[in-house]
Amino acid sequence: EEAGVIGTIAPAPLGRYVYDKILRSGAAVRTEVAVFPMVVSEELAEWPEASVRTRRWFSLTEAAAQVDEPDLGVLILGFRVPAI
Repeated sequence: EEAGVIGTIAPAPLGRYVYDKILRSGAAVRTEVAVFPMVVSEELAEWPEASVRTRRWFSLTEAAAQVDEPDLGVLILGFRVPAI
C-alpha cells in the first residue's frame, strides 16, 4: 500500500534480512524483515503516501544499488521470476 500498487503476494518469502532500525529517539532496534515477492496487477494514480513517496520501477541491479541494507540488496539480486 505504501507504493500505491495492488497485486498478489507470494505465500513464501524470498528470504529475510536483519538491520538496525533507527527510531526518532535515536535508539537502534534490531529488526528482522521477511521479503515477499508480489505480482503487481494495478498501479493506483492516488494513494495515501503519495505525498511522501515516489513510485519508480528499477531493474534488479538498479534496485539493489538503491537500498541501504546490503543483505536486502543480495536478496534483490537473487530474485528470479519462476518459470511457468
